[in-house]
Amino acid sequence: MPKQPSREIIAANVRRLRLDYGWTLDELGARLGGKPSSRIAEIEAGRNAFTSGTLDDLADALGVNPAALLMPVEAPVAAK
Repeated sequence: MPKQPSREIIAANVRRLRLDYGWTLDELGARLGGKPSSRIAEIEAGRNAFTSGTLDDLADALGVNPAALLMPVEAPVAAK
């Protein structure tokens, strides 16, 4: 299995959690102290590098441990 870059893993986890909560990009941005939705969209697209502080802020806003954002989510198994 090819190794997935950390930025892509974080992007997928942030997007998945945001959608699980039913939040818009603006809502997550507000929970991050008023970050613009364009900044959140860049993070979710994996196009933006960020600091460990940003990772901590994302984890706090999403209610998870920062390590959870670094863990790849396995692809769902297709039903037979």
